[in-house]
Amino acid sequence: RQNTIIKEGNDILGNRGSKLVWLGKSDQILSVGFQSSTRTLAVYDVKNLSKEFTSSSVDNGSSVLTPHYDPDIGVLVLWGKGDGSIKFYEINDKTPFIHRLIDYNTNVPQVGVHFMHKTFVNVKDVEIARALKLSQDSIQPIQFIVPRQRKELFQDDILPPTRAAEPTVTSSEWFAGVTKEPKLVDLKPPDMKALSEAPQLVRKIKKYTPEDDTFTDPDKLKNIVLEKFHAKMKEFQDDEEEQESEEEWSD
Repeated sequence: RQNTIIKEGNDILGNRGSKLVWLGKSDQILSVGFQSSTRTLAVYDVKNLSKEFTSSSVDNGSSVLTPHYDPDIGVLVLWGKGDGSIKFYEINDKTPFIHRLIDYNTNVPQVGVHFMHKTFVNVKDVEIARALKLSQDSIQPIQFIVPRQRKELFQDDILPPTRAAEPTVTSSEWFAGVTKEPKLVDLKPPDMKALSEAPQLVRKIKKYTPEDDTFTDPDKLKNIVLEKFHAKMKEFQDDEEEQESEEEWSD
């Protein structure tokens, strides 16, 4: 705000093109760029921009990836122009810090992808993100849904309060140095109970308690198997004799 440089660092991930995104309230920046011909992610600590904190290879695609970060659940989404996939990662403080999740794959190349505000998601379907994918001849809405049991409950562990789509300070206040916490909106519908408030399910495992030792005594088990075998063979023998008898009468 004071028009002064606070921190400087080395070139980030080469000169083929890179993009940056803040990782929520942490003092970290994520960069998406290239190392040689490999698309790469790198996390930097703003206290020391001279070297990366950690990095991870993505693939050998040629387009520059665009990052979208969800600070509510620590999920990073990557998409590239001309790609048919959208990639998901989780960023947390557990080694190796950058964790590959899943890819959303299609055979339709994308020209652009826009992630809508969290208030547009259908929480009753456990939808955590919604995007609009622009291709050469269409705009396709995409829902990203987490498979969960007990969907009648609001999944507040992955749908926490999110930033409201309204400012907390005016432009003049911001340039004057005023800082305020962002307003949050609760995504829980009034007619749903939160998962964290619901009693845990107790799964009862029925133990097998045989009335006798038939299935634990090897000799008894052997006799049962042999009896069933002989009974089955007798059925086959009776069927063959009956068939031969019918053929004699037909002659």
